[in-house]
Amino acid sequence: MLNQQVKDELWRRSVLTWKLHSTQKEIYKAINDSRKSLFVALCSRQLGKSYMMVVKAIEQALKQPNSRIKYGTAFLSDLQEFIIPTFNLVLSDCPKWLMPRYNVQQSKFIFKNGSEIKLVGLDMKPNGLRGNTIDLIILDEAAFINNLKYLYDSVIVPATIHRPKCKILFITTPPVSPDHDFVEFYQRAEKTGSSVKFTIFDNPLLSKERIAELCEEAGGAQSSTWKREYLCEFVTDTNLAIVPEWKDSYALEVPRDDYFKFYHKYTALDIGSVDYTAALFAYYDFRKGKLVIEDESHIHGPTMTTDSLAKLIRAKEQEYGYDQIYLRIADNNNLILLQDLSYLHGLPFTPTSKDNLHAMINELRLWVSQARILVHPRCKMLLANLRYGLFNKKRSEFDRSKLYGHYDHLAALVYLVRNVNQSTNPIPAHLGYKYDVIDYVSEDSSTEQTIHKLFGPKLGRRINAVLGM
Repeated sequence: MLNQQVKDELWRRSVLTWKLHSTQKEIYKAINDSRKSLFVALCSRQLGKSYMMVVKAIEQALKQPNSRIKYGTAFLSDLQEFIIPTFNLVLSDCPKWLMPRYNVQQSKFIFKNGSEIKLVGLDMKPNGLRGNTIDLIILDEAAFINNLKYLYDSVIVPATIHRPKCKILFITTPPVSPDHDFVEFYQRAEKTGSSVKFTIFDNPLLSKERIAELCEEAGGAQSSTWKREYLCEFVTDTNLAIVPEWKDSYALEVPRDDYFKFYHKYTALDIGSVDYTAALFAYYDFRKGKLVIEDESHIHGPTMTTDSLAKLIRAKEQEYGYDQIYLRIADNNNLILLQDLSYLHGLPFTPTSKDNLHAMINELRLWVSQARILVHPRCKMLLANLRYGLFNKKRSEFDRSKLYGHYDHLAALVYLVRNVNQSTNPIPAHLGYKYDVIDYVSEDSSTEQTIHKLFGPKLGRRINAVLGM
């Protein structure tokens, strides 16, 4: 332990890394060594990431007079509950002649050398990161900040134009769903070597026994909570996932067999205006009992008109040789549009009947769990919906995604599964059989003998009896 005299001297030199444990020091060093402005740290719970970021912010404020530092969190409540107490903890042994004062009205720590650390709850003040000159930006729990890409592109980058040495630090655990802007930032930083990743096993303060307890509390080693919160994996929360049974092994290109021309072909449509209007093109392989999704299309915004939608659907059906569509099925929330598609464009759609949402989803989940749905890799939106689709927190309806809308492609699949004809065999019963009487019987056979050979002894006798032979 350091005595107060030594601590005072380290504070005077603006050296605070002695407050960090070994893994925090690794993150700190990686940040300083990186030549990129954006640095992303993916860390598990219990690692002390906020503490380390506070140390980093205070050091910057002390080392560089008149520094302007922004410390952003996803929620304003986080500032009161976690961040300000962490600042107080780090500053607890700061000498009085260096101690900054906290301005409650402005939510900032003001240092005697003119530096300032501004705290921003981005849910209440999304533009709170704006500024003419900024020397350091920290986003704590960046994976839980809404509109992260907008904040980075439209607020953060413009604010640092005249500060080329400004560091932008994202530190966080993974988001609830991989469908979040943060994943793109992490992948980008990973490619440029400006990222780090530390799991619960990198925490030097936790024993193996405590880690085992945390694993059990999270639901076990296979739970999404353990994998996401402690192993830093990008996984979908199975408690909110719409189709947790989906496996990427079901995404494959299925060769058409000799019976394809007989199989029932389907076009499924989920209608949207603000959201996507999504269409799927599929057939049902009756022999294998599998639904094969061959392609998808979507349209939205000002380009969404009945004419453009009709052209899109017709072009796709022709492209895949769906000359005879067994059924076109659609959502039932816009019957006028369906009427126009039918009468004006010759594309009749049947509005689906809707049961309880969860009953419809459960039917889809059963099909997926039985490997009865195969999706071509070209269907990128549908595959992303299956991987990342989430219910809202109440599980009352689909959540909304900035990337994938209202998971409209998945909704189209729900309608499709609900309306597939599984009972009718589309393959002709006589397929593969030849009835060539000339090859089958000899020229000198009598009519009675011919009937006997064609239909068998039992049926032949009955036919001959009817004919009076």
